Amino acid sequence: MQALCAGLLVYAFHSIFEPTFQITASLYLLFWLGGMAGISGVPCKKTLPKGVVIAALLVLGVSTSGLLWWESNGITAQRHFAQGRRQEALGNWRVAYNQFMESAAIRVVDPVVYYKAAEAARRMGATKKSEQAFLEMLRLKPYFWYAHQGLGHLYGQTSQYKKALESYSREFALEPREVEGTVSALGLLLSLGRMEDLKGWLSQAQGFLPHDPILGFYKVLSQAVEHPNNTNVMALEEIGRASCRERV
Repeated sequence: MQALCAGLLVYAFHSIFEPTFQITASLYLLFWLGGMAGISGVPCKKTLPKGVVIAALLVLGVSTSGLLWWESNGITAQRHFAQGRRQEALGNWRVAYNQFMESAAIRVVDPVVYYKAAEAARRMGATKKSEQAFLEMLRLKPYFWYAHQGLGHLYGQTSQYKKALESYSREFALEPREVEGTVSALGLLLSLGRMEDLKGWLSQAQGFLPHDPILGFYKVLSQAVEHPNNTNVMALEEIGRASCRERV
C-alpha cells in the first residue's frame, strides 16, 4: 500500500512538471495496478484489494483525461495564434484580432496574445477593444512595458493626452532606454506647449541615452521654441535630417 501511494505521488509530481511523462506512465501504471489486483493476467506475488486499485485507476483516468484535454486546448489555441500572426503580416487586422481573441478564449498559452490583439484592434480603429486587450495584458503582466507604450499610442490617437502621458511615463519607468515611447511623449508635450515638462523628461531620458540623435534634436528644438530669435532654423533642420539618417 505504501509503495502504491509513493508511486502515485511520484506520478503526480512528474505529471505537473513533465506533462508528456503522464501519457507514457499511464499505460505502465494501468498495467502495474491491474497486476497488483490480479485482474490483468500479469503474474504478481502480492495483490491489493480490488477496491483500492479501482479507486486508483479512477484517479489515474480522470487526471489523464484532464491532461489530454488541456494539451488539446493548448494546441488549438496555438493554431489560432499562428493564424493571427499570418493575418497580421498581411495587414488583415480584423481577421488577426479575431484569431488572437479566439486563441485567448480557448487558453492563454502566452499573455502576449492580448498585446497582439490590442495592436490589431488599434490598427483597425477599434479603440475600445484595443484598450480592453491592453489592460488585460497588463493585468497578467504588469511589467510588460510594450503594453504601456501601446496604450500611450492609443490614448494619443484618441486625444486622451493625460492618459497617454501617464502610459508613456509608466513605460519609461520600466524601460528608460526604449526611445520610441519617450519620443512620442516629447512630441505630445511639445504640441501641448508644456515646455517645462518636456525639458524635465528630456533631461531624464538623456541621462540614459546621452548620445541619442533624436533626443538631441528635441533638445535643440525645445531651445528653438523658447528662443526663436536666436535660433538658426537652417541648422536646426540639418540636425533633424542628420538625426533621421542616424536612426535609420
